[in-house]
Amino acid sequence: MNRLKTTTAASAAGDSAAVFAKVKSTYGGIPNAYATVGTNAPAVLEHLLRASAILKSGTLSQLEIEAINLAASQSTGCDYFTEASARAALAGGDVDLVSFGAPYVANPDLVERFQQGILMSSGDPETYYQGGARGYTDYLRAT
Repeated sequence: MNRLKTTTAASAAGDSAAVFAKVKSTYGGIPNAYATVGTNAPAVLEHLLRASAILKSGTLSQLEIEAINLAASQSTGCDYFTEASARAALAGGDVDLVSFGAPYVANPDLVERFQQGILMSSGDPETYYQGGARGYTDYLRAT
């Protein structure tokens, strides 16, 4: 399976660097999905940011906007909460707690990754619920 490349904000250049700066100023960090889209199609990420700004400038409550984002993410199979979106939801008072399930399985050092700005690893759902350690305890720590 081919995978899209992803760069960090620190190593991004050109259009990717510009859009990453906007994302970081808006969300306080670069969510993994945004990093992937911004690396491979910065114009698409720019449009996503504009759409988000339009939603926020309307009459919808933050809860309604989050519900729209959640529905869109679930319909495309995307893990909804990333560090940045979790921080934004917590800071906005929309939630009291955010839980990370599958992302935590693939990132036993999830807290350290968040603290150091390291991208999350992807889990392998094919190995879930199969018994044994594979897919649960064999993920490497980033640090």
